[in-house]
Amino acid sequence: MTTSNNHTDPTASKEAWVEEQVVATLFKNWLGASVGNLINIALASYLLIKVFPLQPLLSWFLFGQFLNLARVILLKSYSKKPKLLPSSTWRRLHHLCTTLSGIHFGLLPLLFFHPELPMYQALIILLVGGSGAAAVSTHGIDLTCYRLFLFPSVFPLIGRLFYECTEIYQATAIMIILLVVVMHRAARQTETAMV
Repeated sequence: MTTSNNHTDPTASKEAWVEEQVVATLFKNWLGASVGNLINIALASYLLIKVFPLQPLLSWFLFGQFLNLARVILLKSYSKKPKLLPSSTWRRLHHLCTTLSGIHFGLLPLLFFHPELPMYQALIILLVGGSGAAAVSTHGIDLTCYRLFLFPSVFPLIGRLFYECTEIYQATAIMIILLVVVMHRAARQTETAMV
């Protein structure tokens, strides 16, 4: 006895619907994330320009703004024609931009973490750590997406703190590692609850 091919697989339909909802939520949260990025990048650049050379800081600033522009263009395209591309493709595009955003923030402690400027160090630690914490609300529905932002943004900071080889830096690095564990668990719970 043969099975008719006219019937759709309910499991596949459910998975497709869930992916559509996840992608819709990710893009819905993108505008708020982009505005937050815009403000953070502008503030960090305004403060860091006082003590760091213009060229690397300007490159970091422009990279961030170009990325924000790309996100806005993708968001507009998705909002107008969500069926233009499969949900999996929209999701991959979102993941790509999210990864680049994580790398962008991860460059801060590598390029602008001066050992003789503790207040600017604190600024970078708060900006990177705070962005990782805030991303739970915007990326938490997709744990992979959250990891793509969290790990490339926070791990360079942790590495830089350990590199400084003093107790206060190492203690700060350990606290940030604990924060990462808590944020990752919160994102996992958010994904499970929302899906």
